[in-house]
Amino acid sequence: MKKYIFQKDAFFTDSPEIHIRRHPAVEDIVRQNKVWIEQQVENGGRMNCQTRPLSDEERDGHLVRLLGVQKMHAMLLVVKDETDYWLKYHNLKKEWPVGETDHPCGMLATNDKWFMMSWDDFHLKRYGQERRDRESCVPSQMKGEDGPLWYEFAVKKCDYCSGKYDDVTPLVLGRTTTDASTW
Repeated sequence: MKKYIFQKDAFFTDSPEIHIRRHPAVEDIVRQNKVWIEQQVENGGRMNCQTRPLSDEERDGHLVRLLGVQKMHAMLLVVKDETDYWLKYHNLKKEWPVGETDHPCGMLATNDKWFMMSWDDFHLKRYGQERRDRESCVPSQMKGEDGPLWYEFAVKKCDYCSGKYDDVTPLVLGRTTTDASTW
């Protein structure tokens, strides 16, 4: 089976490896995204949407990640109607269950959820429960008795997108308005 492959971290920091089954209808969108990826100089800093970065450098990295997740999401929306695709986080296949109208911060939260949970699953299978608990990358505030509390963050906007940094966010994200509530 022939397929296109986007390597891990291609769209933004901690983005999944993406496999797309070859199909003539998706060649243009895949080519456009490969060119876009090659043109990127900065893929953003390592930042989880839930942790609310404090420094300017981390904020700028987060905004770059927002651009990357929007680009990846737009490509997957086009591809899903034409051919099969799958995402791999730490060699574990996952779905991309993000809706068309979700806010980019929710997309990043979903991505980071799959990234961290796959990392934990990988370590559980490889090293056992004790080491997984000791080296888990799931933030402690995300751990609940019934599992991680991802739902609290999946639809929220971060501090930067909710209007706290109105003068920076619209410029970086290509918005024409400073009213974050309209996004």
